[in-house]
Amino acid sequence: NNHSDDKNTYIIQLGSSSGRDLEFFLKIFPKLNYISTDVNDEILDFQKEKYSYPNLKYFKCYAEDIDECINHFKISDKNIILFSSGSLQYVVPFFLEKFFQKIKNYKNLDLFISEPVRLSFIDNNNNKSISDNRDHISFSHRYDEYAKNSNLRIIENQVIRPYSIDDNQHSQTGHFDLQISN
Repeated sequence: NNHSDDKNTYIIQLGSSSGRDLEFFLKIFPKLNYISTDVNDEILDFQKEKYSYPNLKYFKCYAEDIDECINHFKISDKNIILFSSGSLQYVVPFFLEKFFQKIKNYKNLDLFISEPVRLSFIDNNNNKSISDNRDHISFSHRYDEYAKNSNLRIIENQVIRPYSIDDNQHSQTGHFDLQISN
């Protein structure tokens, strides 16, 4: 919150979907700059029609190409806050590693991740893999291991277990929350 009036702060959402998360922050911190990213033109076009804030920009890119977004807007020397809420689960391990390797190059960058994971994968300490296929197109990732492998500084790291072990449908679903700061 120490950046709430700083026009040199940019909040970038990875995989912004409807754009509602960015609008939520925009209403609380109206002086900051916002960039909506997604891999889908239709999603970005929808947002452009729905939201008309002068400090909200759009950029089509995959997570591993976040450097292209940062370079496009010429903000590498600005305060950058990246966040993902449910989007990085769709990034295959090879590209997730590239993403973490790229963000370590930005000195004024904070990353906030809140992603679903399969708890049995997270709890299995014998598993040497840092990613596992969760469903048809999504993965459980040990995001903290990707951060450590890229020499990024972890501020907070936790796995949230919102469901009872008696919940047959959701008992193995958790949320991986991670905050990184350069």
